[in-house]
This record gives sequence, C-alpha cells and structure tokens, in this order.
Amino acid sequence: QGPRALAEAARTVGSPQIRNAGTIGGNLGTASPAGDGHPFLAAVDASIELASTASQRTLPWQEFFTGVKETARRPDELIMAVHLPAGLPERQCFGKIGIRNAMVIATVCAVVTRADDGKTTVALGSVAPTPRR
Repeated sequence: QGPRALAEAARTVGSPQIRNAGTIGGNLGTASPAGDGHPFLAAVDASIELASTASQRTLPWQEFFTGVKETARRPDELIMAVHLPAGLPERQCFGKIGIRNAMVIATVCAVVTRADDGKTTVALGSVAPTPRR
C-alpha cells in the first residue's frame, strides 16, 4: 500500500503556494516539532539518506531528529531520499488539531497505522522536541 497518511498530512500543510513548492526534504530539513510529515515517518520506521561529496549514510528517523529544529545532518550533507519500508500497513490515518481552521500549525498531529497482523502504531508530532512513537 502507498503512504496514504502522508498524503493526508500533505493536504494540511500551509497555503496552496507552500503545498505546491514544498517538499518532504524541506519539511525534514527544518525539523520543526510541528512538521506534519514527521509522525508518518516515525509510524512506518522510515529512514533518511544523507550525502556529501565525501560520504553517504542512511539514518533511522529517530537518529535523524535530535531536537527542536535540529537534526543529525552535517553542514556538508544534503537530504537525498526518504526510504519507506516495503509493505506499508494497509490502514493508515492522519489527524491534526490546532487553534485555527486554515493553515494551522499543529498543537498535536498524529498518525495511526494498523497492520494485517493487528500491530497498531501511533506516532505524534508537535508534543515534544522530536516526533514520538
């Protein structure tokens, strides 16, 4: 299955102009605790690929985020890719609560996934310096 919950999250980001120009890499690079895409990456155990002229490395999401607007990305590295595991859970849902109806910065956002074997994962954003699972 595809990343439906990520698509749901993308529809809630900023204005249409921001949605049309923004990228998941930009969302990751800012590392805002309120980043709408971050709970999805935590829920599905995504990894982030970083590269510089000297090296390339891939970090699990929980090692990539290090604090409020801080990541493990070194100054000479670019975010090259986000890797999602094969066989994403069939059931996925994204929700977001904020103080406004439009262009809201989340007070809390969440992704819930449920696999066919019954394993349920809940990941939260905007409740701590980094995403929580």
